[in-house]
Amino acid sequence: MQTPELLAAAEQVPNWGYLLLFLATAAPLLPNGSLVIACAALAGQGYASAPVIGLVVLAGTVSGDLALYGVARRLRRCPMSTRCIPAGRRIRRRFLRLLRKAADRTHRHGLAALILMRFLPGGRATGAVAAGLGKIPAARYAAAAILAEAAWTGLYVSIGYGGGSAAPHPFVAVCLALSVGCAVGFAGLLLRRPA
Repeated sequence: MQTPELLAAAEQVPNWGYLLLFLATAAPLLPNGSLVIACAALAGQGYASAPVIGLVVLAGTVSGDLALYGVARRLRRCPMSTRCIPAGRRIRRRFLRLLRKAADRTHRHGLAALILMRFLPGGRATGAVAAGLGKIPAARYAAAAILAEAAWTGLYVSIGYGGGSAAPHPFVAVCLALSVGCAVGFAGLLLRRPA
């Protein structure tokens, strides 16, 4: 796509649309893969700019990761006990078990574990909290977050853009993108289950 065409595609989406996409992807607890794929599918149809979507999503996800890491670092004074998590006993136990397992993997495998966790459902938030509560320095976590989010953003925008380019109609493009997003999320759930 040439520069004038890129600018024309970017102008079709109001600026608040990109702002909403940034805010939606900055929230680390929201599953937003299907949203990113759907937006990229619309870019494949010419209604938005795929590079702008990629940059907005990357900025949103990295800033959300760093914010959650920062909150976890501040909460590090609070020991990993049930009184830190306002939820039912069963949910607290499961959350603490997952958090301890994530922290253990993060310490054992380092940055590679943080990058791979990004592709698992719930792994983005779990990795940020585990790194923040653990002893991962901020600069190392920021490097891992940028690498992980760049890979994740590239994958999801490519899937959406490719599907959107091949679809005959914007509605079909979005439906196809959402289906692929659900399939990728389901595959991640299967990979997350213990063998």
